[in-house]
Amino acid sequence: MGALLMRSLLILLLLALVLGPLRRPLLRHARFTVPAIIGGILGLALGCFLATRAGLPPLFAALLVLVVAGALAMHLGEACKNYIDRIFGPRK
Repeated sequence: MGALLMRSLLILLLLALVLGPLRRPLLRHARFTVPAIIGGILGLALGCFLATRAGLPPLFAALLVLVVAGALAMHLGEACKNYIDRIFGPRK
């Protein structure tokens, strides 16, 4: 169930980026948004794994998944942006 949900979420996200009106605002800051999206997807998978291994009640499991996904998305996006800015120079 989780793998199917992640695949469908990834397909919908790719369609929104390629075809939708969100393409320009999201890709304008691609140095942050692309790694943040990947980090969010990885955070959802990691949070689901941790919540099922811990045997948490559903409310706490959902909160744990959201916190892990958000934290990993923000940190990975910021770290990749800083790395790319250091290598290629800041975007003008």
